Amino acid sequence: MVAVHALDFTIGSSELPGPRVAVLDGAQLDPSTFAALADCNVCSVADVSALTQLADVAPLDAVVSDWQPAVADVTARLGTRLIVVAPELPEPLVDAVGRGLDARWVENAAGALAELARLRSTRARSEEHTSELQSHHD
Repeated sequence: MVAVHALDFTIGSSELPGPRVAVLDGAQLDPSTFAALADCNVCSVADVSALTQLADVAPLDAVVSDWQPAVADVTARLGTRLIVVAPELPEPLVDAVGRGLDARWVENAAGALAELARLRSTRARSEEHTSELQSHHD
């Protein structure tokens, strides 16, 4: 596992560009994947406890992990998107999505990058819309 820059998230800060993403060690992303995430605020966390601590400091837009029921529980509680990296679609993930979990399954790091690109795009459009509303209100 490559060391990823651990960021000093500021609670409620809107000045941080890009989505805030936690990557659990179990996701096993390679160094080139982390390099491609340069426009995201990425924080590598070792386990569910560290994920919970990070989420207490700042809201997360997504969590990238291998399939872990405890991670799914945390992301459901937080209302955060879970991106599961696994060579095969985990059946429990299908059940969790059926119960309302916001999750995506990807086979590999390339799939995770594609999902995060969609998240960045969605967030950018949302921020533009918010900015337009504020300018019309002023």
